[in-house]
Amino acid sequence: HISWIGFLAFLILGLGWPKPMQVNPHRFKRGYLDLGVVALAGPLASLTFGLAGLLITLGFAAALVSFSGVSTEKVLPYLFRLDPDLPQSLNVQALSIAFTGYLATTSLWLTFISLLPLPGMDGFAAIYCAVLYFRERRKKNGSSAASEFTSALTKQHQQRNKIAEIHFKAGAQFHEAAQ
Repeated sequence: HISWIGFLAFLILGLGWPKPMQVNPHRFKRGYLDLGVVALAGPLASLTFGLAGLLITLGFAAALVSFSGVSTEKVLPYLFRLDPDLPQSLNVQALSIAFTGYLATTSLWLTFISLLPLPGMDGFAAIYCAVLYFRERRKKNGSSAASEFTSALTKQHQQRNKIAEIHFKAGAQFHEAAQ
């Protein structure tokens, strides 16, 4: 799953990418629906990891505020990195808050970027699979709906014929009785 060019770009530029996973859609039982679920698995994992990192970050920050007696104003710059000159008095706690906060924000950005509906991204694959699934489902439901409609019309036509036949017989008997 490692793209060596993406790994080198990460080391040099700070931005990298993995090798895409190969998925065989013919092995799925439900076709496009399962392929869409696979496409959403990566962003869902990134979202879960990001929310867990955010929860850990906030836990570190709350513990730092409650146990050390430091004011919230001194902890907030570690969370959001607003101030480039962060205080150096709380080294280990500040490092852990900054690290878990960085992991959380990076994972949440990865979630957002991978859900973009651009070709090659998971969001595009999920939308494409959803469109194909609903198109196929509409075809299946449409053909059965058409056959149900046709059978209803046939049944209605048969009932009309029975009513017309009864009316015709009653009219014929009336005319025979009148003669």
